[in-house]
Amino acid sequence: MNTLQKLADKNKTHDMHRNSEHFLTLVMFLVLFPFLFGIAIDIGVIESSENFNLWLYGVGALCFGLPFAAMGDLMIFHRWLKLVGLIIAQIWFVYFWAFKMQSWVAFAPLVVTFLIVRIQASKIRGKAEAEENNT
Repeated sequence: MNTLQKLADKNKTHDMHRNSEHFLTLVMFLVLFPFLFGIAIDIGVIESSENFNLWLYGVGALCFGLPFAAMGDLMIFHRWLKLVGLIIAQIWFVYFWAFKMQSWVAFAPLVVTFLIVRIQASKIRGKAEAEENNT
């Protein structure tokens, strides 16, 4: 009977890890989502400014998406709330970076996210210490 319980626990852990991997894949797709708009603008499917530069846009998308995803991973919110926040922030970024060419407004969600992480810093440290003590 112990063997069956151990196997059930391993299966449950495996399912949890698999679900986590699927979620992280979705997050990385959303982080890279602005590149699809950049490519569509570059080939002329979507109309944007005449000054559009795909390389500059790509670097900007990485400089926005990767820190945003990293800070979002640290925040103490439910992961679906983080996902909705990421979608809203990416739409914000694409709109202001690609269509309005206002980079300072496009990067504004990074400032808000940084402030949230700073406010939650003590809770984040406590959670990390608790996880470290459990392992």
